[in-house]
Amino acid sequence: MEKVTKDVQSIIDEQIRPQLKTHGGDLEFLGIQDNVVSIRLLGACSTCPSNQDTVSHVIEDAIQQEHPELSVQVEFSVSDELIEQALKILRKAKS
Repeated sequence: MEKVTKDVQSIIDEQIRPQLKTHGGDLEFLGIQDNVVSIRLLGACSTCPSNQDTVSHVIEDAIQQEHPELSVQVEFSVSDELIEQALKILRKAKS
């Protein structure tokens, strides 16, 4: 499983992340368990109305080209990045 994890991390870093960054997005790789790759969408991708298409047609397709046995699951929770952005906004509003 360690090789698969390294392969997936490489696919994310070399193929997926550059595409997402062109639109102001990114993702966090959370791990693999029971052939399911868990990710969290970040930046513009986290709130984009088309993010399910991105997951299916960009992220999952790229991973499944090398590892067809894997699926992708998006964890929907508030990221540290989003909390930090909200705190900056609130701090500006106070001053």
